[in-house]
Amino acid sequence: MAYTEEIIGGMFGNEGLNFSPQPPPPFLQQAHLRLINARSGIRLLCNLSRPKKVWLPSFLCNSITSAIPKHTEISFYPVDGRLKTHDLKWVKHINKKDLVIFIDYFGFPSDTTSLQAVSERGATILQDASQALLSTFERPYADFTLYSPRKTVGVPDGGILTSHKNHGFSDVRLQEAPADFIMASYKAYDLKTRFDQFGKINWYDSYQAAEELHPLGSYKMTDYSYALLKGGFDYKSIAKARRQRYKQLLNDLSDWAIFKELPEEVVPLGFPLITNKREQVLEQMYRSRIFCPVHWPIDNRVPKHFTESQHLSDQIMTILCDQRLSDTGLKKMTQIFISSQG
Repeated sequence: MAYTEEIIGGMFGNEGLNFSPQPPPPFLQQAHLRLINARSGIRLLCNLSRPKKVWLPSFLCNSITSAIPKHTEISFYPVDGRLKTHDLKWVKHINKKDLVIFIDYFGFPSDTTSLQAVSERGATILQDASQALLSTFERPYADFTLYSPRKTVGVPDGGILTSHKNHGFSDVRLQEAPADFIMASYKAYDLKTRFDQFGKINWYDSYQAAEELHPLGSYKMTDYSYALLKGGFDYKSIAKARRQRYKQLLNDLSDWAIFKELPEEVVPLGFPLITNKREQVLEQMYRSRIFCPVHWPIDNRVPKHFTESQHLSDQIMTILCDQRLSDTGLKKMTQIFISSQG
């Protein structure tokens, strides 16, 4: 019997899987590497291409910067307060031997004009779709695409690096991930599954322990996670649920939303919004056992002169809209957020 007190947020456990024959999802249909996590895809690509420089957006997750090898030069390009890259002055400094990473923020596509401009410079483009696993828009300028399935569905590990434009992985040899990490990640996954069913189980400490052990390198996804991704999820239903919840949130919270429209090809990770009362909102959510993430604190990792990204980092938060959420939970989050703005 499922635990009836809804706790909103946190890692995904087993979502009541129902294996059935189905074609592989789109992110597994192209030439790809199945890695232990997404950050290993960035490290592997850097090791393969040996870029002269890696260009990163000024608004990003720390796992991206930590994946860049220490000997590799990093430059940042500007992302504004609406997660757009309209200022293209930096593009003229790109070299053909550079690697440029774009992020499909929250499931929405990267700016096409920026992608085209970088492509014309001849640099290698990695489109980070870690937050866009189920979005269906095309990526015509990408040389590689990176996915992180566990942000969207219940798998204990996994990252997928897909190759476009005839880039191959024939020479890549992956090794098994360290046993201590696999055991820790499975433990956290199991505890979260049991918590979702029965409650009163401390899964978070195990989750944090597993996060500390995440390896970085040429490590392959576990067979269990691969099996789940191939046949354990009803992706159409998941996409439909996420889009419906986003639309409901947009009806009530559009004044604060970063993305005020939901294109047909977008399946959102969450509902990002901007508020100068973020800490009050998060505190009220926490008291109600709602754990909304903050994507992302960038602190000192990004130079201070990227003021729009720094300001965004201070005010952005994400309201959840994933497939686990009930209508009651969605309404509760909305009410708490609106009441906190008064």
